[in-house]
Parts: sequence; structure tokens; C-alpha cells
Amino acid sequence: MKAKELRQLAPETLKLKVEELRAQIEQMRFGSVKGSEKNVKKLSMVRHELARILTILTEHEINSHSSTK
Repeated sequence: MKAKELRQLAPETLKLKVEELRAQIEQMRFGSVKGSEKNVKKLSMVRHELARILTILTEHEINSHSSTK
């Protein structure tokens, strides 16, 4: 998903997506160690997606703190 699309999602939805991506990264890491995972580029893409979502969650958090002051 693109950042623009992710910003439209609720923070709760994004947190669920973070959990899913972390589990997927863990599975891919173990798969690459075992040799069953052939697509190493996909691991990099999933990490970037996770970083993108975490950045947007931080933006939501900063915006909610600044609006309450």
C-alpha cells in the first residue's frame, strides 16, 4: 500500500497490520535460514512496508498530542 492510502486507515487497523507484517518477517527470516524462502527481495519490501506504517502511526500520535494541547 502507498503511504497516502495508509494515512486514511484508522490507527487500530494499522496496528493490526504491523503485527501481521512482523509475523510475516519472522516467517520469512526462518524460511531464508532453512533455504525454503527463495525471494529475498520480498523480505526487504515487507520491511519497508512495516517502516512506512510505523512512521504513519508516529505521525498520528504526534498529531493527536498536538491537537490536545
